[in-house]
Amino acid sequence: DKNKKIILYAPTFRKGNNLDVYDIDYSRILDVLKDKFGGEWVFLVKLHPHLISKSKELVYGENVLDVTSYGDIQDLLNISDILISDYSSLIFDFALTERPCYLYVPDLDEYISNDRNLYFNSKELPFIDVYSNDDLVNKIIDFNEDKYKKDLKQFSSKVGSFEDGNASYNVA
Repeated sequence: DKNKKIILYAPTFRKGNNLDVYDIDYSRILDVLKDKFGGEWVFLVKLHPHLISKSKELVYGENVLDVTSYGDIQDLLNISDILISDYSSLIFDFALTERPCYLYVPDLDEYISNDRNLYFNSKELPFIDVYSNDDLVNKIIDFNEDKYKKDLKQFSSKVGSFEDGNASYNVA
C-alpha cells in the first residue's frame, strides 16, 4: 500500500546462525511508530542471505512481512522510512537518505568477542544505539530529527564522502 510507511529490520548474521538475538517486538514498535510519526506502518524483515532457510522460524505478526528472499536490499532501503539494523554495512548506504536508523545491538559485547570486530566504535556512529525493546521504544519516542541529521553530517565530514550528486556525470 503506497499510503503505508515502512520500517525495515535488516540485521546481519551471527556465528552459528542463532535467531535468539532477533527478538524485536514488532507489534509494540508499530504502535509506537504510529503514535510518534502518525500513519499506518508495515514492518519488513530481511534477514541476512545466510539465514534464508531459517527466516520462517521467527514469529512475525500482523503488518509484518518476511522479505528475506527478496533479492535487492537497495530496493528495500529506498522505500523504507526507518531502518533497524545492527552491525551491517548497509547502515552507511541508508545514511544517504538521512532517514532514521536504529542499531539494535543487545549482543554488542558478545558479538565483538565471538563474531568479529567492528570498523567503528558504535558510539562514534551517528546512528541510534539501542540495547533492548524498551530502549528502542524510548529512543523512537525521543527521536529528534534535527539532531540526527546534524550527527549524520558531522560523521560524513569526519570520515569523508565522495557523494556530490554528480556520480553519473563524473563517471561519464
